[in-house]
Amino acid sequence: MYSLGGETEMGPTFSLALTLALTVLLITFFINRQFYLAADEDEGAILVLGDSWASLSGSFLADVCSLGLEGSGSTSSSRPLTNNGKSGSTAQQWASGELAVDSFKKAKYNYDYVWLSIGGNDFNCNVEKHDTISDNILAVISDIFESSSNDNIQVLYTGYGYPSENICGGGSNVDVTPLFDHLSTTILDKIGKSPYADKVLTVNILSLYVTNESEPYSDKTWYADDIHINEAGYIKLFSNSEIQQFFGCSIITDIEDDKNGSAAPPSSGHSKSSKMFSRMVVQVLLFLLIPIVLYK
Repeated sequence: MYSLGGETEMGPTFSLALTLALTVLLITFFINRQFYLAADEDEGAILVLGDSWASLSGSFLADVCSLGLEGSGSTSSSRPLTNNGKSGSTAQQWASGELAVDSFKKAKYNYDYVWLSIGGNDFNCNVEKHDTISDNILAVISDIFESSSNDNIQVLYTGYGYPSENICGGGSNVDVTPLFDHLSTTILDKIGKSPYADKVLTVNILSLYVTNESEPYSDKTWYADDIHINEAGYIKLFSNSEIQQFFGCSIITDIEDDKNGSAAPPSSGHSKSSKMFSRMVVQVLLFLLIPIVLYK
């Protein structure tokens, strides 16, 4: 329809199309807004799985990480973390019982990171079971990647520090440190040759707590008993620069960036939010085109 002046006049079809488009646009905006907020809540989420080293860590990992998201410079206490560690559990129990699968079925967040601490309770003072322990750990890692809905999820496996005394005692002359070396080498080698090698960071912390005075064992300063670390031990563990970099802790990341003169890559959490926002913008533009197309 045209007016006497020759200019296009918006008729009822255009008005109806515009009203419909705006209505759908508003609905889409509020739906996307909820997903967008959910993505922010999940950003950088950490899942802790494993034995007593995991369970006793509580929220130390999030606390030591200062809870800042990578590159944000934030030190707010907002990094989401779920601790599903089970004291006394073995790698065999985690593998056969599919405990990792259950953790994702009951997941509170869409996790970006997993710290896995298993294998310590399977240890004995010989090397006979080391291959079996390693295979069970790989089975759990496989469960994590198969169960997670996040294609970019990453796993940290640290193993353990040397005990603070020879736990192969009881009259035995067996030195525990070479056995820990063998178990750690076997596990890390199998992870490195697995299909998950690119998504699993392994950090060897065997000597992390060893001092000149305590060698070859770990210093009791960081241990609550002969095998479990205390609060100071967890702070030392999670202050490790490689571990902090893995989790995208802002303070350490900023320091490392300054040293290297380069910016760290964005975390997968930021990627999720960016994708969600981009999708929302595209939808807005598409809906705005509806009345124009219909009117023509």
